[in-house]
Amino acid sequence: MVVLLVIVNCAFWGYGIFGFTIWALDYQRLESQTKSMLFSSASVLPGIEAAKPQPLQLSNVEVFAGSDDLWDLLSGAFNPNADWLAEFDYGFTDDSTSTVFFPSFALPGQHKILMALAQRNSSPRLEIKNLTWRRITNFSELKESHELFTVTGDGFTAAKKAGNPSRLKFTLRNDSAYSYWQAGVAVLLYSSGNVAAINLITIPKFLSGSSRDLELNWTRPLPNIDSWEIVPEVNYLEVSNIMPPIQH
Repeated sequence: MVVLLVIVNCAFWGYGIFGFTIWALDYQRLESQTKSMLFSSASVLPGIEAAKPQPLQLSNVEVFAGSDDLWDLLSGAFNPNADWLAEFDYGFTDDSTSTVFFPSFALPGQHKILMALAQRNSSPRLEIKNLTWRRITNFSELKESHELFTVTGDGFTAAKKAGNPSRLKFTLRNDSAYSYWQAGVAVLLYSSGNVAAINLITIPKFLSGSSRDLELNWTRPLPNIDSWEIVPEVNYLEVSNIMPPIQH
């Protein structure tokens, strides 16, 4: 009986030692494979790069004569990402004067208009700083329910004589169910297909269902204006820009 128990015990110990030996011999191979998966640029880095937002694509700066020897500056930033919101500060700098930066944003897939009016530098470059990205998982639904702005009654009136301003009048309506603390409207005037003048207006407390009658003026002489573009710019992805119902 004692001999039988010794044989059984040895069998169990032998099986355990055999299994541990096999695991120890195979451990080095498993560890090498794990490290290869974790640190291989061929397998991991493409996935990481694909998940990161692609950088903004900036356009050249255009300069338009303003009034009193000041200049209106125009550029743009294209956000090529379908599910990332870009928030940043932008300014036009030429390294000789202090640069004023303006807060801005670019919605997913948006060609964002960037402009600065009445600037002293006439040959600047666009500078972006404080760029942050925010992942938006349901942008198509948000755009469909929020981006409901209608432009009506727009018409341009050229100056009749020197000293009189040229005017663009239009009505902007917020057809969405959301009210905004601040909304912007960028305006571009075209002559023979080229941008001839720009302007920008800010609308405070743009309520749901409301309309605003707006007018923009240009005091400098303009070429023959044959078309214009009116672009509402509202960051409806920023929760702090949406007015709570009690504030209406």
